[in-house]
Amino acid sequence: MAHSPQAHLSLDPMIFNSHISGFEPIFEQHVTDAAFLWLLRSQVIGTSVAYTQFDINELDQRITGHLDVLIAAGESGWNICLQQLEIKEPGEAFVAGVIALQSRDTEKIKTVCDIVLTNKNIHYGLVSAFGWLNKSTAKFWINYFLNNNTIRYEQQNYYYLGLAACSIRREDPQEFLTKILANPDTYQHKELYARALRLIGELSRTDLIPFLDQAINSTDMEIYFWANWSAVLMGNIDSLQNLKSCIFENNKYNEQAMQLVFNALPSKEAREWINQLSSDSSKQMTAIKASAILGEPDAIPWLIEQMKQKEFSRQAALSFSLITGVDLEKHNLHKKIALKLIENTDGSIADDAEHKDNELPWPNLHKIQAYWDKHAKTFESGCRYFMGKPVDFESLKQVMHSGNQLQRSHIVIKLNMLEFNSKLLNFARPLVTV
Repeated sequence: MAHSPQAHLSLDPMIFNSHISGFEPIFEQHVTDAAFLWLLRSQVIGTSVAYTQFDINELDQRITGHLDVLIAAGESGWNICLQQLEIKEPGEAFVAGVIALQSRDTEKIKTVCDIVLTNKNIHYGLVSAFGWLNKSTAKFWINYFLNNNTIRYEQQNYYYLGLAACSIRREDPQEFLTKILANPDTYQHKELYARALRLIGELSRTDLIPFLDQAINSTDMEIYFWANWSAVLMGNIDSLQNLKSCIFENNKYNEQAMQLVFNALPSKEAREWINQLSSDSSKQMTAIKASAILGEPDAIPWLIEQMKQKEFSRQAALSFSLITGVDLEKHNLHKKIALKLIENTDGSIADDAEHKDNELPWPNLHKIQAYWDKHAKTFESGCRYFMGKPVDFESLKQVMHSGNQLQRSHIVIKLNMLEFNSKLLNFARPLVTV
């Protein structure tokens, strides 16, 4: 177990149990703090320019410190987790999930499932809990969920948890995944079916491609997306065209589809898609983000033009930085703007302090243009760049080690494209366990 310097309580269960009434408010605070920190983590992982891997690891140590106290508290800690779970929030679902799973008590996990799996808005907290287990405990639960014939209650939900655990940990359930996909009952449980299709791509299970072929034309968006997403990872070029709708139409898969498509498409076709997006004013932001994923320096002059528009300015500057590797603040290519009301892309007004781009610096157009005029010749036209270097293993691994969370999220698919038929990296998993 990891221990946090802030955990002032003794971790001896005998001491806990002998003074339990006095500790209850403290346990409640540990649940609240762990839930809050996990929620913060889930919001910044893969998206924040302010958090590095070091920052996430530090956050993880704080979370495990709170979890350690609750685990050491035994039944008393567990009872507080259950009380807090009643508020039905994802952070509390995560905490209760970790405590139940770490105990290896099947009755406790059934209790958590009764509450969590009926609420789709919080169940991802329970799913996340699997990433915080040590290898032995995780193996225990994967085997329990996938290979326990005594389970009768909500069997498909338990299959889903087993596959979700495998997904987060990139563990191959081997014949169990085949068995689940071959079972017609699976098709009636959308979340289970989608997770199974997604896992095919994450694990690069080429033997299961026929199951993807059955699903790539599904009328259900979740099934359709994950079947085609996995198919592209397996080299199915036709599925790239199928994912076009996930980019050109508004849906929750826009970002994931872009990361895959604009890394996998041939450069000429990718440029054509970006041109189509940029010709539609409602898709301008998508075109700006896609340009960064493609990584060709030929897009820089256009990105500088987009910086002139307030609603696109910071995202365009971000794409400029992701291609060139230039940190606007370190190179003094930014400008300071006082907090004020700004207009969102939909015409609504938001306080800049709460705007989704508030971590990003405002670009200084004149300085950026001057910088590009001086350095453009160092970039080769048509070559794909990320953080100022042509895309290759060494440069990507360096950014994965030292880059911020948003930069690291851009690397996952790029690495997979370079090492075809490999397991997809899950950089979001914590390095500490309970």
